Amino acid sequence: MLVEAGEPGYYRLSPVLAGAADHGGSGEAGALTEQVARWLEEHSRLEEALECHAGGAPGLAQSFLSRCGPALVRGGAAGRLIEVLRRHGTGGDPGLDAVLAEALQAVGEWDAAIDLFARVESSTGSGGLPASVAWRYGLLLYLRGQSGARRRDARGSP
Repeated sequence: MLVEAGEPGYYRLSPVLAGAADHGGSGEAGALTEQVARWLEEHSRLEEALECHAGGAPGLAQSFLSRCGPALVRGGAAGRLIEVLRRHGTGGDPGLDAVLAEALQAVGEWDAAIDLFARVESSTGSGGLPASVAWRYGLLLYLRGQSGARRRDARGSP
């Protein structure tokens, strides 16, 4: 199932299994790919687990990215995370939209990140943004010179 990937102790999905998974990920190959992805996730091999989910079922990929997306961004996999979420979509889930916005921010796509953060903010209503999302959004607005405008908007003033 796994073959060495460069450095000793690092493995990736075998090309044969990866090829089977890329052809729909259904049936036995899909179940096996999901099992490998779970094992990789349990052993903190998140980038490799992401590769298993990249060509798999959207629901499984979205669930994985809800759990592990922020860790993938911190680990340097923001670009690949963006590709996978753009392929599978976020389903309008505010948590996944926030993960995608964080990844966009990490790769320098600030305008897209601000748009997504704003969408997450509007979807949370009176509950407000989770702190982990609010500080990233606030930092991005600050870096863009827009933090004062957001405070005025929050108070209802022009």
